[in-house]
Amino acid sequence: MTVIAGRYRLLDVLAEGATGTVWRALDETDRREVALKELRAPDGLPADEALLLFARREREARAAARISHPAVVRVLGVATEDGRPWAAMELVRGLTLAETLEADGPLPARETARVGAEVLAGLRAEREAGVPHREVDPGHVLLANDGRIVVTGFGTAPGDDPGPAAERRALGRLLAAALPPSSAVEDEGVRELRALAEESAGEDRDDPADPDRVERELRRLAAGGTRLVPTGSAGPAGAPAGT
Repeated sequence: MTVIAGRYRLLDVLAEGATGTVWRALDETDRREVALKELRAPDGLPADEALLLFARREREARAAARISHPAVVRVLGVATEDGRPWAAMELVRGLTLAETLEADGPLPARETARVGAEVLAGLRAEREAGVPHREVDPGHVLLANDGRIVVTGFGTAPGDDPGPAAERRALGRLLAAALPPSSAVEDEGVRELRALAEESAGEDRDDPADPDRVERELRRLAAGGTRLVPTGSAGPAGAPAGT
């Protein structure tokens, strides 16, 4: 079997996309399995531009290795083989959000809120480290077997940093994808989540929704909290408060 940089023995393919392939590999130095990302340049990219892209990806991987956050996949090291960087990451066992939604349908409201809160926290940690994600979607969110929500795929798209407003819109789309289709009869948690998703995903707003407030609201909903309803006012679906 192929060994990369004299250390990582490739075992099998975990995922493949336009920017690279993620392998399950054995780190023969530490004797543990890792996820090893083979970074590729887009087809047809001139050689000099490919070198610049690889250099940037290597810088991003090394910056990502400094992130210590439970919602961000840990980068364990960066290796070079034939002039291309390979990023060794923790092997997170579980399903992507995309796989979960395809197999089981929409998530419960509280789980959707928990996923959204952790994804937002992970995106903020990546941005603070100088490694904006650029392309977070349900395929880049792992629902780990140990209960963690983990953002993967840092630096997944070529090009300049699209800014926090793009991350806010991506989060809104992700929340919307995890929710059931709109219905005339919805509980308060789903309605609040749908409103947050629409606010975040709005294309007509250049200013990002306040991330502190959005994360706070998501964590409240994940914990089962709802807005206080004044005494005597109508509760969900027109029911009197307290019923």
